[in-house]
Amino acid sequence: MISLRGLAIMLAGLASSGLPIRAATASESRGYVVSWFTVAMYSEDGDCPDGLNPTLNQIYTKILRESGKSPAEIETLMQHVSDLGPEGVEFHDIITYRGRLDGTPVNAYAYPNSVPDPQIHLVQGRFALGFNLDGKGAASPNSFEHPITHERGIDNQLFRALGCTGVNRAKPPERPTQGGVSQWSDTRAQMPAWLISITGDDLSKDGPVTVTFERALKHATIDSRGETLAGMTFRVDPTPRWQNVFHGELRDGVVTTSVPASFRMGADPYFTSEFDLTQVRLRLELKPDGSLDGIMGGYQKWEPIYWGYADVGVYIEDVTGMDYVGLYHALKKLADADPAPGTGQNTRISAAYRVEAVPAFVVPAVAQQADAR
Repeated sequence: MISLRGLAIMLAGLASSGLPIRAATASESRGYVVSWFTVAMYSEDGDCPDGLNPTLNQIYTKILRESGKSPAEIETLMQHVSDLGPEGVEFHDIITYRGRLDGTPVNAYAYPNSVPDPQIHLVQGRFALGFNLDGKGAASPNSFEHPITHERGIDNQLFRALGCTGVNRAKPPERPTQGGVSQWSDTRAQMPAWLISITGDDLSKDGPVTVTFERALKHATIDSRGETLAGMTFRVDPTPRWQNVFHGELRDGVVTTSVPASFRMGADPYFTSEFDLTQVRLRLELKPDGSLDGIMGGYQKWEPIYWGYADVGVYIEDVTGMDYVGLYHALKKLADADPAPGTGQNTRISAAYRVEAVPAFVVPAVAQQADAR
């Protein structure tokens, strides 16, 4: 903290330098480190009337049968689903190279269009978390209703694509197994941490606020329970690419943004190399224990979502229990924004992510530059 004497000396120095002096304004800022960032799921009984998607054992058995294998051969091959040794090579090759381009076998994960659409089951329920991104409200095609506010026209087609596969099903405060554990939890301890700063005149009162998402120079620290440790200090990565500013309103302890903005944030190739969302809106609750819990929604490029799952192919597919080729076709069909010139194929899909964060000390990039001088 700068003393009054130090402030006077600093202002005097600015005056003598001829630089303009701006009137100081009182404000309050709270810093956080993101502890969880997972697809916002709202699973309920009956939201998949066609049933959950088949298990991978069922899917693989069908693929082997269609490849011409006998029941005895299928039984033998299925014993090596998770085998990374020589015995598993034949099984993995059959599953991987089941695609066909001009009659030639190709990697089905690299060329998902080379495999017929398996028509995975999609969420058909009434409710989803997210935002009315296209502004059409109840007239928005294929949209949902928010389960808490009951706003109509909620756009979250990513939830529709993922929500009928068992590892993705969850309802807050639960976290989905795949997005929460197999992706975010496995990467947050090694990728640079994500930081949030909320600034306003007085955060104990309603009023306008600024929300800033940035990336840190180091990763988050994990405590003995596997949770992100609160109270740590992080220096902000000064790279402008990872600095995202949103303007919103604080009311009754909840921050909402009404002016859409873009969000770009580097992550980890195991999850996705970079999150790139447009038309982003936020709803963040400042909880009594000092943490944050809320939703980010926007339109996200769907092909990187697919590659975040399928880039390793069958070796990860048989762990997660998801049909990656089916996911590709579902994302492509459900994409609802930014049509590509010429083809008209939408390149982005409406999505919502659950954001959880714990208190942290955020050292701004400007302060770092000052320290360096």
